[in-house]
Amino acid sequence: MKNCTIAMGKTVSVALLGLAAGFLPASDFPNAEITNGKIRAKVYLPDRNSGFYRSTRFDWSGVIGSLTYKGHEFYGAWFQKIDAAVYDFNYDDRGVVSAPFTAMVGPGEEFNTDGRLWDSTRRRLAGRSSRLA
Repeated sequence: MKNCTIAMGKTVSVALLGLAAGFLPASDFPNAEITNGKIRAKVYLPDRNSGFYRSTRFDWSGVIGSLTYKGHEFYGAWFQKIDAAVYDFNYDDRGVVSAPFTAMVGPGEEFNTDGRLWDSTRRRLAGRSSRLA
């Protein structure tokens, strides 16, 4: 329970810092909470206008803002504020400052931009289509 209280305090602190600095919207991000009675997860929903993550580096559907099990918090914000002038991440007197494209939480998948994944997928699909013909 103590870990939950600490995590909640950190989350509230990050949100308040973001509000004060103008980096986070005034309302909570669109989300859904799910639980099986033992594990509780807060999943941020994809939303291009008011979602937690709106950049292009990561898949929007893997944003988990909180995952708790037996009072232990597994995910949460790792940065204190977001600043578009920062590339990737940096530090200031308050802690970690993230670039918008890096400000992700949870197990979000990074998009591969070097082409290798697409090339291998295209070869596999080409092989399948020739077998189906």
